[in-house]
Amino acid sequence: CLSEERRIVYVGKIEEGTLKSDLRSRFETFGPILDISLHFRERGENYGFLTFEHMEDAKRAIEHGNDRPKEAGGNTNYPRYELCFGGRRNFCREDYCDLDDVEDAPSGGHVGFDELLRKAIETKRR
Repeated sequence: CLSEERRIVYVGKIEEGTLKSDLRSRFETFGPILDISLHFRERGENYGFLTFEHMEDAKRAIEHGNDRPKEAGGNTNYPRYELCFGGRRNFCREDYCDLDDVEDAPSGGHVGFDELLRKAIETKRR
């Protein structure tokens, strides 16, 4: 659902050692945060997702999340993040189908990948 995805904010370029509490204290000024996930990669950029209670709060966080608060003053260590809506569709450039939504095999039998894929394609065409 698009409104669900618009409550999720992607936070990119997270520095090593950043904690969930760091992100919460920085972004909760925009509204209640329901969930925070951090993803640290061995190579490449670290990133995370913030799930806000309200879509409007997520939008404000994206628009103003890199604004330097007055209390930061001349602090040059104030991190600047990549911010955008972070729903699953934002990160999937291809059309996709939810394979969990495909009916199980009759009488509890095993469904192979090819059969599962065929059913997903059929479901998508409807």
